Amino acid sequence: MYYFFGQSAIKHGYNVLVYEGPGQGSSLSEQGLTFTPEWHKPNSAVLDYFINRYGKPDKIAVIGMSLGAWLGMEAIGHDSRIDAYVANDVLYSFYEATKAQIPGILIWMVENKYHSLANFLAQQAAKGDLMIEWGMNQTKWTMGAKDAVGVVEAFKPYHFTDEMLSKVTADVLLMEGDADHLMKKTDQMGRTIRALKNARSVTRLSFKIGEGGEEHCHQGALLQAQAEMLKWIDSKVKM
Repeated sequence: MYYFFGQSAIKHGYNVLVYEGPGQGSSLSEQGLTFTPEWHKPNSAVLDYFINRYGKPDKIAVIGMSLGAWLGMEAIGHDSRIDAYVANDVLYSFYEATKAQIPGILIWMVENKYHSLANFLAQQAAKGDLMIEWGMNQTKWTMGAKDAVGVVEAFKPYHFTDEMLSKVTADVLLMEGDADHLMKKTDQMGRTIRALKNARSVTRLSFKIGEGGEEHCHQGALLQAQAEMLKWIDSKVKM
């Protein structure tokens, strides 16, 4: 996150705080803390520590990237100290976004309690597909899942309801790429916009196919994405 955005924000004149929460970096590898859908707890703890040590900034903007976009949105719905939030890219339901990438038969087996068969088929699939193998192993590690069934179940809490998003009162920037593999089959953007009824403002930023930033988190146009985020943050916190 420092190289993706923090360095540019510092050069732009902002103070930047980057932290590792449960499921990330040393929190995971050294302390064994796996991801939590109650992200407001680590996020608020980090803010409490910072404010107690340095004082409260005039304005606070938070940026969440990929799954972090869901986590950050959950956090700001519980913390009124945050003035502006950037979701890069927008996620209403991480569970549905990931479920769309998993064969339907496996989802059916998990939901109908054919757990032994589901685990066996997932193991066989992983032997012939490095992405499946990586996805399963990464989820087991970062979310504390024990097997393929646990991988599917681990994603379920990462799903908003309209009531949860109605708690968000900050200015919000929702980013998306038209070729994002996590967004193709699920209406992440529309559902989020409709649910943010109490946000101070909601801005939608889409990267079209051919612009370079249409993939997940705009990997083909990072400088452009940085510029757009900084321009938006400027408009919200420098007023």
